[in-house]
Amino acid sequence: MAKKPVSSLLLPNISIGIGIVLLAIGSGVALGAADGLVAGLFLLGLGACFGGGGFFLRAKATQKLKLRERLLSVGTRVAADQVDVGYDSSIEINGNNPWYLVARFTVQGVTYESEGRRWWGNLEVPASVGVAYNPADPSENTIDD
Repeated sequence: MAKKPVSSLLLPNISIGIGIVLLAIGSGVALGAADGLVAGLFLLGLGACFGGGGFFLRAKATQKLKLRERLLSVGTRVAADQVDVGYDSSIEINGNNPWYLVARFTVQGVTYESEGRRWWGNLEVPASVGVAYNPADPSENTIDD
């Protein structure tokens, strides 16, 4: 099986979609009959929660992706001193969990750690990976995978 990165926008997009569907159903139920007003308002509230949460998560994921793009385009690049593999047990789909790379690099005697994107399938540990970081704040970093 080929490596495939997990999209950080998948969950927010699903949440936004569920929110839109619930808003549509809720407004239809609320406007359709007088006895459906409470159920319709409940569905409208659920739709607002799912949609609002999805938009918030999408904004955070987009912010993270923009930081990654900026670091890869203008950040300082170094080779990682050490590369390991992590196993993300917080995400599970069909009984499978994704893997991710953990790279450690040193800047002016201080060691920093960078986590890569999540990958499904077999992940082979490379001997070395590149890391791009912000010279003003090396804790802002990303693995160049």
